[in-house]
Amino acid sequence: MGIKACPYCAEEIQEEAVICKHCKSSLKETDAPKEAGVTTAKSDKAFGAATGFFGGLGCGIWLIIFGLLISLTGIGAIIGIPLALAGLLMPFIAPVMGLAQVSGQCPHCTKHLVASSIKGAVTCKYCKKRVVIDKGKFVRVD
Repeated sequence: MGIKACPYCAEEIQEEAVICKHCKSSLKETDAPKEAGVTTAKSDKAFGAATGFFGGLGCGIWLIIFGLLISLTGIGAIIGIPLALAGLLMPFIAPVMGLAQVSGQCPHCTKHLVASSIKGAVTCKYCKKRVVIDKGKFVRVD
């Protein structure tokens, strides 16, 4: 009966354990994380950039439409043209500014999470618990 480290929270557990007593993660071979998050960092950045681009594209389309409609009123051109220009740039600005993603620690297992800010809640990929996104931060849900 030996002791090993949990692949999710690094706490000491028995080798025969099926579920970690600390973080409640399943310890089946198929569920174990791959190389210490090396591959997930790249996929999280790609996810954030793609979400930012498409979120910015959706916002940009509305800015272009409202900008053009406002510019048709004559004096509204002062406001409408900059709105339309902002709409054209929004798909490229949103991913850079990080408007599409929230980054922080899971309040349950303290592992690093990255999620889309468009979602209201996510499930932590490490401890499998639900986490709510509130004002750009991860909040525990019991």
